[in-house]
Amino acid sequence: MARDILKEFERIFFPQSIAVVGASPTSETAATGWLAGLQRSGYKGKLYPVHPTAMEVLGLKAYPRVSAIPGPVDFVLCGIPRDGVPELIRDCGRKGAKGLYMFTAGFAELGTEDGRRRQEEIARLSRETGVRLVGPNCIGISVPKHHVPYGGGGTLGEAGPVAVLSHSGQVGGRTYNGLVERGIGLSKVVSYGNACDLDSPDYLEYLEVDPDTKYIGMYFEGVREGRRLFELMKRINKTKPIVIWKAGRTAVGARSAASHTGSLAGSDVIWSAMARQIGVTKVEGPDELVDALSAFYHLSPFTGYRVGVAAGIFGGGGGVSVMSSDAITSEGLEMPAFSAATQKDLATFVPLAGSIMKNPLDLSPVGRNFPVLERSFMAAAGDANVDILFMNIELDGLIGGTGRTLDSLLEAVFNTKRALGKPIVLVSPLTLAGAERRPTVKRLAEAGIPVFPSFERAAQAVFWVRRYWLFRRELAKRPGRAAAS
Repeated sequence: MARDILKEFERIFFPQSIAVVGASPTSETAATGWLAGLQRSGYKGKLYPVHPTAMEVLGLKAYPRVSAIPGPVDFVLCGIPRDGVPELIRDCGRKGAKGLYMFTAGFAELGTEDGRRRQEEIARLSRETGVRLVGPNCIGISVPKHHVPYGGGGTLGEAGPVAVLSHSGQVGGRTYNGLVERGIGLSKVVSYGNACDLDSPDYLEYLEVDPDTKYIGMYFEGVREGRRLFELMKRINKTKPIVIWKAGRTAVGARSAASHTGSLAGSDVIWSAMARQIGVTKVEGPDELVDALSAFYHLSPFTGYRVGVAAGIFGGGGGVSVMSSDAITSEGLEMPAFSAATQKDLATFVPLAGSIMKNPLDLSPVGRNFPVLERSFMAAAGDANVDILFMNIELDGLIGGTGRTLDSLLEAVFNTKRALGKPIVLVSPLTLAGAERRPTVKRLAEAGIPVFPSFERAAQAVFWVRRYWLFRRELAKRPGRAAAS
């Protein structure tokens, strides 16, 4: 069965040839942007612009229709007005194309009888021709491993184990970009819009057996097959952590969801109860979605709850220490005092004036004494009462300098991680643009260290990961029901 599902989606996620319908040599249409984006991203397959009269688009030979293309066509991108979509589906069927992605809007999301009728028509044509539809009214599919970017001129992140499914193209893009900024690689990103054919359960079935996917993030506004989705998430979450953001929690939000993708939102109480029952992580908002996926990527499996804090590193100090205590303990984590032996050891090399030795550890008086900083990190992380170390470092104040200070500091952090093996989380307020921080955050990500902009967000993300792995542990204890490792 797994092999059948992988084969069914192979020409959608890994097409060897793509036709772009609506690409133009004279105007910057959405389809032209998609074609240019595929070229820039280094897509290795064959690209075929489709235009009724043009001979060439962006240096590529153009064809008047998909069925006129001489070679095989696996996947088709649609950027034409909705009136031309039914005939395009028929033409794709004649050509034997497996999938059709539809940027085109103007269907059920309009909330009109005409829009619903038009969507029912293309869904029927999909069944008759065997052409699977992604959308309509969406941004489509991105597969970094296959050099397929997210949207025309959009992001092409690095390949990795995180998949994202999103009703909304904008939310999908924001999540995509947020993960890229955190140095996290992606396996598949799908914006599926109105989902008149392929819906979230269909993509989940694929991700369950996809060898490139280990973690799944989902944003949705509603679903047609609620029971099927529930059973899939229940099964998949036992081996691949699932994080969901369900929009439309309020009556106003539910109406907005219906007008956005034509979806029925459903009760937030029901979704929350479902998530608790099957151990799925439910978040509220795009930042939390990225935070949770980042924490799972770096920290799993993790069941500890005792947090050590090293604060005031190139900024902050006593006030930050107090804030960290409130944020961490508010999430149900603990901040035990360092052992007497650790406190005695710290007192031999950390300046006593202005320092706090108990936990959190205030290192503001240490300054740029990197040997002392590293020794302090080692002592705090190595304490028997500590499961995970939070480091408060003002990274943005160091980025763009000579590089020596930043490199020395990061080396002290990396040495601590390598020597002790305990999880480390960095808390660094955001003041610089993402592109400026990206190389530093990527270095940290490669070392298995996530970065969060606040103690509150770091503590919440760690709590989610810990709760999930405790759920997995308890599931494995149930008679006759062992969770796969």
